[in-house]
Amino acid sequence: KNKKKKKKKSLEDARMDIFNSSEYISYDFQWTSLTFPNITVLVGPFYLLPTFYIVGKMAKIFYETGRMSSISIQKHLFLAFLLMQIANFSYILTDFLVLRIPATGILTSICAQTEPNQLLKIPYLVAFISSYLSMLFPVIFCANRAIIVFFPKNHDEICTRFMKISLPATVILPCCFTFFMVPAVGHCTQLTAPYPTGAVMFTLDLKVVLSLRNPSLIGYILSIRPIAIDTATVFEPWAFYLTHPMFGKYKRKTTVSSSPIAMVVSSSIISR
Repeated sequence: KNKKKKKKKSLEDARMDIFNSSEYISYDFQWTSLTFPNITVLVGPFYLLPTFYIVGKMAKIFYETGRMSSISIQKHLFLAFLLMQIANFSYILTDFLVLRIPATGILTSICAQTEPNQLLKIPYLVAFISSYLSMLFPVIFCANRAIIVFFPKNHDEICTRFMKISLPATVILPCCFTFFMVPAVGHCTQLTAPYPTGAVMFTLDLKVVLSLRNPSLIGYILSIRPIAIDTATVFEPWAFYLTHPMFGKYKRKTTVSSSPIAMVVSSSIISR
C-alpha cells in the first residue's frame, strides 16, 4: 500500500510540472475566453491604477510639506503609511508576475518549453520578500502611532530613533526568512481546480512546495486570494483620500494631527 501511495504521489507531482508536456507546449491562449484568471487580470488595472495615483499624490504631499515650514505633519507616521502602501503595491505586482498573469495561460506554451532553472525562481522569491514587507510595514506604522499616543511630548525624538532601527531591520528580515529558497529551482506548474487546464504559476522545487500544502485545496485558496489582497491594498489609501481634509476641495492651513491614520491634526478651512 505504501508503495502504491508513493507511486501515486510521484505521478501527481509529474502532472503538476508542465515542462516538456506536449499538451502544454501546444496550448493556445485566447483572451476572448472569459475565465476568471483573465477577468482578474483585465479588471485589476481599473482600480489599481487610480489607487497608485492616489499614493503618488500622497508621496508628493509628503515631499512638499517637508519643504514648507507653514505645514506641520507627523512625518514618521506619514512615511510609515506611505511605505506600507508601496509594499502592498509591490506585493500585488509580484502576485501578477507569479500567479495572475501565468494563470491566464499567456505564458503556458513558453513555460512548457523552459526547463526548470534558477531564473524561474526569482519571481517567486521576490513575491515572498514583498509579502513579508507588506506585513512588517504595518507594524512600523502602528508602532509609530503608539509612540505618538503614549509619548506626546518627545514622540518625535523617539520615532526618529525607532525608524533608524526598524527600517533597516524590515529590509533585512525578509532576506533572512527566504534564504532557504536560494538553492531551490523554479518550476512552472499547473494550478489545481477551480483553475482551468493551462493555468499555471511559478513555484519552487515541487518537493518543497508539495510538502507545505494540500494540492486539493490550494487552487481554491489561490482563486480568492487576489480579492483579499486587492481589497486590503485599495481600501486604506482610498478611505484616507476620501475622508481626510488634506485632500478636500478647499485650501487649508494644517497643524499636527492625532487622528487615527493621519498626520494632520486640525484644519482651518479657507474657501477658494
